[in-house]
Amino acid sequence: INVTKTCAPADAEVGDTLTFTITVENTGNETLENIEVDDSLLGDLSGSFANTLAPGASESHEFTYEVTSADALQVTNNVTASADGVVSGAHVSDTASCSSNVIHTPKITVTKSCTPEAGIGDTITYTITIKNEGDEPLENITVDDSLLGDLSGSFADTLAVGASETKEFTHTVTAQDPDPLPNHVDVEAFGTYSEAKTTDADDCESDVLHVPAIGVTKSCLPETAGVGDTVTYSIEIENKGNEPLENITVDDSLLGDLSAMFADTLGVGAKESHEVTRTILETDGNAVTNTVTVNANGVDSKTAVEGTSSCATTVVHPAIEIVKTANPTLITESGTVTFTYVVTNIGDT
Repeated sequence: INVTKTCAPADAEVGDTLTFTITVENTGNETLENIEVDDSLLGDLSGSFANTLAPGASESHEFTYEVTSADALQVTNNVTASADGVVSGAHVSDTASCSSNVIHTPKITVTKSCTPEAGIGDTITYTITIKNEGDEPLENITVDDSLLGDLSGSFADTLAVGASETKEFTHTVTAQDPDPLPNHVDVEAFGTYSEAKTTDADDCESDVLHVPAIGVTKSCLPETAGVGDTVTYSIEIENKGNEPLENITVDDSLLGDLSAMFADTLGVGAKESHEVTRTILETDGNAVTNTVTVNANGVDSKTAVEGTSSCATTVVHPAIEIVKTANPTLITESGTVTFTYVVTNIGDT
C-alpha cells in the first residue's frame, strides 16, 4: 500500500482554509482489505475510503482545515494508511506528511480614559485597557505611562488571542500640574510565534479646575500716635488660591492707589509686602482708620477675587494747664508771699 498527501496553499494566515489531498494506492499484487486511513490532524478518515482496493487501483479524497490562532508557525499533517492482503493476510502500512507555513500578524491595542476635570487635591482615575486583537498569543508585554511611569508590573506578561486586561490607576492633582493635565500611554508586545513586535498608544487629558483666592493683611505701627508722629503701614498680599493671579490692584482708603508698588502677577502661594509711612495731621481727629482693598483675576479661570484688611491708629492730643496764685495778693515790703502752682493734664493722654 502507498499513501501520498499534499497541502495547499503552502502559506496561509489564520482563518484561511487548507486543502489536504490524500491518495491511497494498492502497489501490491493482491487485493487489499480492511483499509484504514488515520490522520494526525483530521482524525480517522477510514469512512471516507473504500474498505477494499484491487491491485494497481488508487483512491483520492480532499479534506479541508481552517487555520486557527492556536496553530504555531506550521501546520504539519501526517497520514497513515494500513490494510491486509486478502490472500496472504499480511498487514501493510505507509505514512506520508505535508506542512503549510502559518503567517501570524500580532496586534495589541490600548485604550485609556481619565476623569474629565478635577481640582487641586482631587483624585483623577485612569482606566487602561489592553487587548490582543491579533491572531497569535502575545508575550513580553510592557505598559509605560507618561505620568504614572512603568505600569508593566500591573499587567500580565502574556495575553491570549482576543483577550483583554483592564486596570485602574489614580493621581492626586497638585498645584504644579499643568492645565490641562495630559497623559500618554504606550504598549508594546511580541507575537509568541512570529516574534514580531506590535505597539499602540493612546492619550487622554483632564481639565484642572482652578479656584483663585487672594488674602491681604495690614498693620499700623505705632498703634497710638500724636500729631506730627509717623505711622508705618505694612501691607502684605498673598495668593491663597490654586492658580496664578494677574491684574493685581492695591487701593488704600488713606494712602490711595498703591498698585504700582506691587507686581502685576503673583504665583500660587507667593506673597509680597511693602511699607508706607504717613504723618499724623491735626485734622485726623481722634483716630485714623485705614482699609486696604486688593483685587486680582485668576490667570486660567479669569475669575475676579478681592480681599480687604484694616487697621486703626489712636491719635492722642497732649495738653497741660498751669494755674498760679499768690497769697496775699497785696503785701508790704519785707512781707511774705506764698505762691501756689496747680498743674493739670487737660489732654487725652
